[in-house]
Amino acid sequence: MADPQLGGPNQVSERQLSWGLWFVAHRESLKKLGYGVLIAVAAVSWGYTLWGITDHFLLRGLDLRRAIQRDLATRQNPRAAIIQRQRPKPLEIAEVHLIPNGGSSFDVAARVVNPNPRWLATIEYQLEVPGAPVEPMRTLLLPGRDRWLVRLNAESKANPSTAVLKLNRTDWDRLSHLDVTDPKRFMDERLNIEIMKSAFVPPRELALGAIAPPIPGASSGPTSTTPTTVSRATFEVVNRSAYGLRDLELAVFLRRSGGIIAVNRIVLNDLRAGEARAAAATWFHSLGLVQSVEVIPYVNVFDPRTFIEL
Repeated sequence: MADPQLGGPNQVSERQLSWGLWFVAHRESLKKLGYGVLIAVAAVSWGYTLWGITDHFLLRGLDLRRAIQRDLATRQNPRAAIIQRQRPKPLEIAEVHLIPNGGSSFDVAARVVNPNPRWLATIEYQLEVPGAPVEPMRTLLLPGRDRWLVRLNAESKANPSTAVLKLNRTDWDRLSHLDVTDPKRFMDERLNIEIMKSAFVPPRELALGAIAPPIPGASSGPTSTTPTTVSRATFEVVNRSAYGLRDLELAVFLRRSGGIIAVNRIVLNDLRAGEARAAAATWFHSLGLVQSVEVIPYVNVFDPRTFIEL
């Protein structure tokens, strides 16, 4: 038998006995307190739920759903956004001119702009004259520059008043930074052509033999037998670049009061670096008053076959 002074396994301390007596005396109060806490928690939970339902269906829920729909409809892929920004912008048709040559013959000149500083555009196109046969053509537009497209001697008896430039197909090629660091500088260095001493020679001066010597490449020299309906634009082409050009295309425009009254196109072959060469464009119909001569050079500087090998 255990000693009562040492305590046994079934004996209770005075502190435990006090807590037990307090719990028995306050059990009903504690039960009510527990019920109150549960009711308060339930009331708060149900109140929050009811507020959320009311807010979603009656207050801000409609705006929230619209915002979610907008977010879902918007591309969130950053790579897709970058690709979209880097896509080439459409070509711009700046102007189209129909130029009568007399009778049923017409010339067409159209200026197209490539607004993309790093994209080459290869186009298949038609310069359409009502009543004239369709002539599909193909060329390349340099990045960030415009280009004059020319069609000569289109025969039409429909008495057209306008022409149309139709772009059938455009193929894009992006210039890599690894291949070409600065496209503008690259083009300027290779297509550095200066046009000098441009002048218009009317039929009367040609008939009187007012210019000499004859222009290389011209169909006939200025003699007294030159027809009075033949006119000519003369100029000098200087290759200021360090690159020889196999075929340099020149678009020649005659202007009056800013408008185009005649257009022609010639090609100079094997123009060496630093070379200056006299050239001319000829018209075999009456032109009237000409106030200025404009010559615009073009060559595809991104094609290695364009240049003369040293």
